[in-house]
Amino acid sequence: MIRKVQRQDAKAIAEIYNYYVNETVATFEVEDVGSEVMLERITNVLADKLPWLVAEDKQGNVLGYAYALSLIHISEPTRLRRIS
Repeated sequence: MIRKVQRQDAKAIAEIYNYYVNETVATFEVEDVGSEVMLERITNVLADKLPWLVAEDKQGNVLGYAYALSLIHISEPTRLRRIS
């Protein structure tokens, strides 16, 4: 099921994200992101009235997520890095 993100999803989302931080080159981050940081990111996206969705299984386990970002709040170097 796909639904809107909830505060309690931050830990599971951080765990999913950290796999890609540690095992791939899909992010520019090199250190794990804690659930507090992820909750701040979720809060910022929602404050901009943008969507953050999660996919969960029948038991309520978060399987994945998707969100939108506004390029207005991203620094110029970061914005160019994300686009290219």
